[in-house]
Amino acid sequence: MTYRRSIIKDLLRKAIRFVLGPYRLNRIYQLTLDTLPACTPTNRHDIALDILHDSALLTGSDDPAVRSLAWYTGEESVSFGLWENGVLACLCIFWTHRRPRDQIIWRIHEHEAILMEILTLEKFRGQGYAPVLLQYAVQEMKRNRFKSLYAWIWHSNTASVRAFEKAGWRYITFVIEILPFNTRKILRFQWNKS
Repeated sequence: MTYRRSIIKDLLRKAIRFVLGPYRLNRIYQLTLDTLPACTPTNRHDIALDILHDSALLTGSDDPAVRSLAWYTGEESVSFGLWENGVLACLCIFWTHRRPRDQIIWRIHEHEAILMEILTLEKFRGQGYAPVLLQYAVQEMKRNRFKSLYAWIWHSNTASVRAFEKAGWRYITFVIEILPFNTRKILRFQWNKS
């Protein structure tokens, strides 16, 4: 009976996936940089923060999670890294308004950017590196005349929701985006937080 139930659930998932096509269920957060106060740099001597200028650092990484993010880098993206004792421990990647080619990504404007990914390598997790790197990246984006930053957070990722809210990002809307039957027309449902 359990095996049959498992098969039925799997078939239902596939049918739903076929009907809905690719989909996203995201909480969208915004950080307005105009009024953002300057932060104090970290006083830790074992870490370094900088812009990632070379995507070869990602493509040549021994870590498959890091290699998988290499396609996010390049033209019209801005990437940052945190190194512990010379080893890349955490990275984050923003796309500017010209970069998104994915038709299902919400559109942004000039002087805005989307946080596409933030990753702490597994052996460096639990040390608080992601918030330190994100704080540095936000200050650098502000220094480079960006006005607003956005982050898409999967609806059930409560750890990220807490982290972004604690860092001052404001929850602005909930978006469901689907491409039914893999058509080219996006169906977008949006609920703005009032």
